[in-house]
Amino acid sequence: MMDKEQQLLDSALNLFTEFGFHATPTSKIAKDAGVSNGTLFHYFPTKEVLILKLYEEIKKQLNVHLEKSIPVDAPLKQTFKVYFKKSIIWALENQKEFDYIQQFINSPFITMVDISDTAVTGNHHKLIEQGQEKGELVNLPSQLILALISNTVIAVYSFLKGNNQNQKEILQKSFKQFWKLIT
Repeated sequence: MMDKEQQLLDSALNLFTEFGFHATPTSKIAKDAGVSNGTLFHYFPTKEVLILKLYEEIKKQLNVHLEKSIPVDAPLKQTFKVYFKKSIIWALENQKEFDYIQQFINSPFITMVDISDTAVTGNHHKLIEQGQEKGELVNLPSQLILALISNTVIAVYSFLKGNNQNQKEILQKSFKQFWKLIT
C-alpha cells in the first residue's frame, strides 16, 4: 500500500473512532493526513469507499492474526478457543481498530460487505457449518452463531478493557460459558 493511502487510512481510523462517520468530513481526514482533498478522492472516490476499505483492511489484519494461531487439523473446540481468546487479546492490543469494527458493524455500511469474502469474514461460516455437520454445534443459522460469538467477544473485551486483573482466568471461564452456549 502506498504511503499516502496508508496515511489516509490511519487518519480515517483516528477520526472515525473519535467523531463517528457522519461527524468526520473527508476534508478533515485529508487535512489530518497532510494531503489535499483531491488526493483523498484519488485513492477513495467516495467517503463510503474509504469507510469500507478501512473495515476490510482491519478485518484482514485480524483474520491473518487468528489464522496463524490455529494448528492444522485442530479439534473444533480447540479452534474456537484459540479464535475466542486471540480475538479478545487482539482487541485489547488494537483497541482503536476493534472499536472501529464495532462502529462499522452497527452501521448501515455493514450491508456493503460481502460475507462470502473470507479475507474479510475469515473462515468462520465454514467452521460453524463443519461443527454443525459433525453435531458438535447447536443447529442455528451461522449468522446467529456469529452474532453470539461477536457479542460474547465484545462483552469480555469491554470487561477486560478496564480490568486487567485475572485476565487469563476470565478468558478461560468466559470461553467455558461461551462453549456451552453454542454446543
